[in-house]
Amino acid sequence: WKIFIPITLIWLVVVGLCLLGALLNVISLEMLNGHEGDLNGALKTLGVANVSAGLVGGLSGYHMVSMTNLSRRIGMSGVAAGLSVVGMSALCLVYGADLLADLPRGLVAGVIWYLGFDLLLAALWDYGRRIPWRDLALVTAIPVVAVTVGVLPALGLGLLAACLLFV
Repeated sequence: WKIFIPITLIWLVVVGLCLLGALLNVISLEMLNGHEGDLNGALKTLGVANVSAGLVGGLSGYHMVSMTNLSRRIGMSGVAAGLSVVGMSALCLVYGADLLADLPRGLVAGVIWYLGFDLLLAALWDYGRRIPWRDLALVTAIPVVAVTVGVLPALGLGLLAACLLFV
């Protein structure tokens, strides 16, 4: 029993964090798309995907706001986006790290920079007039801390601010 209780608590924490992350990302995608989504349907689909991944030894996960935004921006939607991810995953499975090592670093860095800048611009420009000043200051402060001090302090600032705002 001494081992069972901590393992059960760890599993409950993992499930809770995945559920919280999934809900936050689905809500973020709703804001980016400009229309209300089906939270219940998204959670059911996510549950089926996570159980399927678990059956073959995969990791649990949830929606990716940055990749969904990128696919939407380049005009890829629906099943095509998912199939492209499956195709790239299969290529990486077959060819391994050699395939990723052949990609130019500038291309990868440029895509990451574009996504981050696009999300920051959307938060400041599109929603800046509608969100409270504390949230606007936080959205501005986190990237500034990330660039000037580092990514880990920026994550700490975001986590601390989220806890304080939640309480």
